[in-house]
Amino acid sequence: MTSRYSARIGVAAGERASAVLAAVEADARFHPDSGQEAAVRVLAGRRAGAQPAGAGDIRIGIDADQLPHLRAGVGSTLRLVQAAYESIGAAAAAPAAAATAAPAGKGGA
Repeated sequence: MTSRYSARIGVAAGERASAVLAAVEADARFHPDSGQEAAVRVLAGRRAGAQPAGAGDIRIGIDADQLPHLRAGVGSTLRLVQAAYESIGAAAAAPAAAATAAPAGKGGA
């Protein structure tokens, strides 16, 4: 008898949902179920734009035959979501920081 384990992860990514969703979708697409210990798939998600409240929510499903594989899949997915979320935040802050920096002085010789 084979047991089947599953986990569902909900992510409230807000305005960064589009980038996080793209990262998770790409990872799931390039690591298909065949030959993998755990299957990761996006259950639902909405791209950024004129969406109703909750539009920045992403739901991810992970299924595995063994509990250690499920744990590894959950950990990997959470790290990917966090990295995508934080990298978009850093990229958005960079132009704002550059705009507030003092202009470079002209060197003369």
